[in-house]
Amino acid sequence: MSSFQIYYVYNHRTIQKVAKYGVNLDISVQRGDKTIDEVYNEIKSDKNFCREEVSISYNHFLGIITNNITLYAVLDDKITGVLSFEFNIKDGKNVIMFEGICSPKIYTGQGIGQELINTLIRIGKDNNFRATRILNADLVNPYILLMFFFLYIFFCLFYFYSNLYYKHK
Repeated sequence: MSSFQIYYVYNHRTIQKVAKYGVNLDISVQRGDKTIDEVYNEIKSDKNFCREEVSISYNHFLGIITNNITLYAVLDDKITGVLSFEFNIKDGKNVIMFEGICSPKIYTGQGIGQELINTLIRIGKDNNFRATRILNADLVNPYILLMFFFLYIFFCLFYFYSNLYYKHK
C-alpha cells in the first residue's frame, strides 16, 4: 500500500494575503500539481466526501476551499482528505484561522486528518508565528452546546437524587 502525500494549493486572490503575512508555505509543505478548481471538482464529485459531519456542511466546505488556502492529501492519485485555512491577525498576533477539514469515511484510521493538522501546525511554526494558535471560525457548535447542557442537567439530577437517597438512609 502506498503512503499519502500532503500538498497545498490556493487561488490567485489568496497570493496577496499570503504575501501580506510574509508566509512561505514551501518550507513546510510542497505545492501540489492540482489547481484549486481540480481539487474543488474532485471533492464536488463525491457527495459523501465530508460524510455527515455536523461541524461543517459539505456545501459550506466547498465554498471555503476556493477562497482559502487548502491542504490536501493524495493517495494513489486520489484526494483522500482536505483542510482549509487562512492567515489573520487576532489580538495583535498572527494566527491561523482553521476553517474545516473533511475526509471520506473509507480513509478513516489512516492518519490523514492528523497529518493535515500537523502540517498546519508546522506551517505556523516554520513561519515564526509568535503563537501558533489554530482557531476554528465555527468554534461554538450548537450540538456541542446542547450536549454540555444535557450533561449538566444529568449531573445536577444525579447530585440531587444521590443527596436525597443518603439523607433518607
